[in-house]
Amino acid sequence: MFKSATKTIFRSVLFLGMTCGLASESVLAADLDEYTLFAPNGSTDTYLIDKDGNTVHSWVSDHRVALSVYLLPSGELLRTGSVLDAPATFSGNAGGMVEILDWESNVVWEAAIASDNYFSHHDAEVLPNGNILVLAWEAKTAEEAMALGRTQVAGDTLWADAVYEICRESEANACLDGEIVWRWSTWDHAVQDVDTSISSNYVNNVADHPDKVNLNYFSGDGSADWTHANSVDYHPEKDVIVISVHNFNEYWIIDHSDASAGIVYRSGNPLAYDQSGRQTLFGQHDVQWIEPGLPGEGNILLFNNGFNRPVGEFSTVDELCYEANCRSGSLLSQYSEGVNGEFYSSHISGAQRLPNGNTLVCEGRDGHFFEYNIEHEIVWEFNYDGSVFRAYRYYGDYSGLSQLVL
Repeated sequence: MFKSATKTIFRSVLFLGMTCGLASESVLAADLDEYTLFAPNGSTDTYLIDKDGNTVHSWVSDHRVALSVYLLPSGELLRTGSVLDAPATFSGNAGGMVEILDWESNVVWEAAIASDNYFSHHDAEVLPNGNILVLAWEAKTAEEAMALGRTQVAGDTLWADAVYEICRESEANACLDGEIVWRWSTWDHAVQDVDTSISSNYVNNVADHPDKVNLNYFSGDGSADWTHANSVDYHPEKDVIVISVHNFNEYWIIDHSDASAGIVYRSGNPLAYDQSGRQTLFGQHDVQWIEPGLPGEGNILLFNNGFNRPVGEFSTVDELCYEANCRSGSLLSQYSEGVNGEFYSSHISGAQRLPNGNTLVCEGRDGHFFEYNIEHEIVWEFNYDGSVFRAYRYYGDYSGLSQLVL
């Protein structure tokens, strides 16, 4: 199963950008055991490994992962899953459910988010109220899309990405378990400037409406998977959500307090809304805010895959400013091995800022995990024999590990 044991090495790599936004001194998690969580793509298993690559705990589900997993402070595992009887509209695509498993792999909560009209995929997040945020595709017929001003649809269906809040009922949370209690959809904010007769969403110039979604910006032949969001993260202090929009090469920030509002902020590819400027994101994944208390807290961290990067295909881990004493979206630091380096994953992958200032990276295509320090030296790495969507680090004092017995 595992291609090689974990090894600790030191290697210098190319460092691009500035160290602005990173703490000058590490916030140490000294003397704490470190554990890494991941679920191999296509597997029903989830693994927790120690620094030496030994599996210290595992969970097994009845469903293949689709695609993210998280260890909650309660010790429960939040897990996206693939339904066995996916609606025909979305057949062949992973997703359709979210489940929570206890330490012994018993299902303590689950919700099916799958119908002929919508289908969850990729990612999920627990909100402070206990509800679950999920990414979902909403199916629109080719006729619906063309009637709204879409110029091209390859097949008979177009999938419009949405963010749903799913109720997890509790004594403190009086809602119907599994119900969609909040929704933000790209479809509700789509505009076009090609057909003046469609008054509901026609604008004179898409570039004048960066808060809207250009209905006629799409990759290739206009296939069903229009925007292809692949990650979702919530900012509790600001009550906003960031989503990674793969096919637009952007991340969008939306307002959780007002689903009627459009895109609050976007970055990565001005061409997606007909503006001029340099594209900086290329098929990115795992867009997130760095958590409070960590070096770079409040900044945006993401895995910039580099697919179709004009200067050559190579990946980077980018830290970007967000509402600090710098321009939002500006690059603060970047890990890269450049066009001639080996660091490249064309798809999936992610990164996580750690308490000591280091960054954990999942080079997902090859199942390669590594940790680099603020000097951009690799100080830990692990290779798994297969692709992995993401990996996450937890420390020995994390409450979610209280049931771990070594």
